[in-house]
Amino acid sequence: MVSPPQGGAASISRVSIVESKQVFVEGIEEVRVFNSLVIHLQLSGIQIQPYSGKDRLRQFLKILTSQDDFDIIRSLAVVADADFDIGAARDRVHGALQDARLPVPTAPLAKKSQGELSVSYLLLPHEGEGMLEDVCLESVKANPVMNCVEQFMQCVRDERTDWPKQNMEAKARVHAYLSSLDPPDLRLGEAAAGGHWNFDDSAFNPLKQLLQEL
Repeated sequence: MVSPPQGGAASISRVSIVESKQVFVEGIEEVRVFNSLVIHLQLSGIQIQPYSGKDRLRQFLKILTSQDDFDIIRSLAVVADADFDIGAARDRVHGALQDARLPVPTAPLAKKSQGELSVSYLLLPHEGEGMLEDVCLESVKANPVMNCVEQFMQCVRDERTDWPKQNMEAKARVHAYLSSLDPPDLRLGEAAAGGHWNFDDSAFNPLKQLLQEL
């Protein structure tokens, strides 16, 4: 069973545990992308849940492990954006797992077990700086529309030296690409559900590995 996307809440409360395989991602758009990928891979028994932002992962995991039904879980994975400091992202995930007294894998996509529970994590994009948006964009790099996106982005750079900011460029490129679709106002996760990201591209291989090895 794949859990439906859940709305973001102002505070973290009890975590819904329905399946023995859990994947925790940053937000709702990530939930939608991973849910679509689970369906694409024809997997089952996986629940995708948001921890609502990288700064809330620590609290999320501590609440999760304090629940009476936590022992339902046999495998869990944490997914986070590497952003522009892979070391800081890794340390954030490691620290959150340690604080929750969970096993800490030695590297992304590696597993660490404790009793009947195995834990893994993935920083996006795998082995590089960036975020989920970079994975999605890489998957459609062969689409001729991407030439238009790059021309648009270059025009923006020429006209506005202050934009796009480094941490916003991938998001801006995603919006430019999505504006070429019908309808032109899809969000990242909606585009995944509509089949607009190429899940068969190698860019998604680390995400697929994570899910298939849960």
